[in-house]
Amino acid sequence: MSINLIDEAKKYLETFMKDKVVDYEVTHPWRRDSKYIVLHCYRVCSIAMEVVNNYEIELSLVDIDLLKVAAILHDIGKVYSRDNHAEKSGEIVENWLEINPNIAELVGDKKRLINIIKDHSNKGRKDDDLLSSILKDADLLDEIGAMSIFMASNRLNKETPCFFDELHIKLKEDELNYCYTELSKLQTQAAKEILLRKIKFINSFVTELEYELKVNF
Repeated sequence: MSINLIDEAKKYLETFMKDKVVDYEVTHPWRRDSKYIVLHCYRVCSIAMEVVNNYEIELSLVDIDLLKVAAILHDIGKVYSRDNHAEKSGEIVENWLEINPNIAELVGDKKRLINIIKDHSNKGRKDDDLLSSILKDADLLDEIGAMSIFMASNRLNKETPCFFDELHIKLKEDELNYCYTELSKLQTQAAKEILLRKIKFINSFVTELEYELKVNF
């Protein structure tokens, strides 16, 4: 019976993560369940495919499969530690391929796959490998936009009557500045266009929040 590389990567990720807890997460409670890492990896894969499919980046089918596997498994080591998780993820994937030669033979370039995963946290470094650039860009783009508004609010004191005023300030001064900083790290034009769209959305939210907070009488 033939096996599908992408399905096997998804199956391995979900099995590996099952019932694990991210002990080091203290700010966002939804991140403590390792299922969040699974969902993040799937979103990163989806964003990577958006970059490829919607912005005229030509890749072979072998490269597309390799990129999907890299995205699906890039954070598998993050369940243990935030620091050096990229290196750990690469080691876990390398071991998975070593003990599953039937899956490994479906990967076009195993060394390239492992290198892309191990290097994905080095967002500021220019890549010669387009797949590595796309993965880094897609990873950076996740949790920016509607999600980042919720995440910013989660860092604030929700008991204060000035909560919405503080949220307005945080989004306007911190989140938007962060977005423009991240924009400079993106390597593909496609990813930059996606982030500019997200920035436009956050700006519109800030503008509406500012209007609703206005006291004028």
